Amino acid sequence: MLTDNEIVAVLAYIDSTWTDRIRGVQAERSRMETAE
Repeated sequence: MLTDNEIVAVLAYIDSTWTDRIRGVQAERSRMETAE
């Protein structure tokens, strides 16, 4: 089982591998989810 800090580190690593285009798509999806 991962600790909260380990989860944050994994997500930060995944985010660091994303291209600018993918980051833009994800940002838009996040905006849409918070609008619901």
